[in-house]
Amino acid sequence: YKVKRKIKWQYPFALGLLILSTLLYGIHYLIFRDSQNIFFYLLHNIAFIPIQAILVGLVLDKILEKKEKEKVMNKLSMIIGVFFSEVGIEFVKKVSEYDLSLAKYKDDFIIKENYTEKDLRVVKTCLLKYKGNLAMDGKSILCVGNALKNKRDFLIKLIENPVLLEHENFTELLMALFHLVEEMNYRSDLELLTQQDIEHLTNDIKRAYNIIINEWIEYLIYLKNNYPYLYVSAVTINPFLSGFTTAGNKRFM
Repeated sequence: YKVKRKIKWQYPFALGLLILSTLLYGIHYLIFRDSQNIFFYLLHNIAFIPIQAILVGLVLDKILEKKEKEKVMNKLSMIIGVFFSEVGIEFVKKVSEYDLSLAKYKDDFIIKENYTEKDLRVVKTCLLKYKGNLAMDGKSILCVGNALKNKRDFLIKLIENPVLLEHENFTELLMALFHLVEEMNYRSDLELLTQQDIEHLTNDIKRAYNIIINEWIEYLIYLKNNYPYLYVSAVTINPFLSGFTTAGNKRFM
């Protein structure tokens, strides 16, 4: 078959501008008969081209890049919000009930509505090295498994989203949760786990749990700066509060 060669609109447009410019210079010469003046301003304009290149190529490019990055980050934050609504909050609620170290960090995990971004950054710094101490058995793993039930397809869709390439930590969290779901699905009956299975799954749960802590704080910072009303809602449903209201931690409330 015959392939028609398509000419981009930019080429005819550029050619038209060149022809127009030549005609205008010709009209200028016919009227004023001053070629020296024409070449003077022509050279003057050519000399200004590098400066225009700097303004357009660097300054404007940086502005557009910043706008594009903000747009991507907004989309990313929306995806993270959906993740916490669908999976993250319930996962943290279930796991935090078996975190023996949580009570020691109560003041850090209980976020207040009047916190500023600076306060939240301080909290994040304090929790960067936090590692949950999970005491789990077959029953508690089954409880976590029920929270992740039927979430495999949802996690796959998130992982496939190209926007997540901008956020390595969140991608790592999704991969950790996806691995956990796969491990649980591999075991047909979570009520009949061996001690080796329990230890293996506990480590997988702990890996995802430790990552999600920092992602949650970072998500709160974004909401605080961009959607204060959603920040208030997120603080109200703080998933880590579940760990303080279990029987073993009631004395801390």
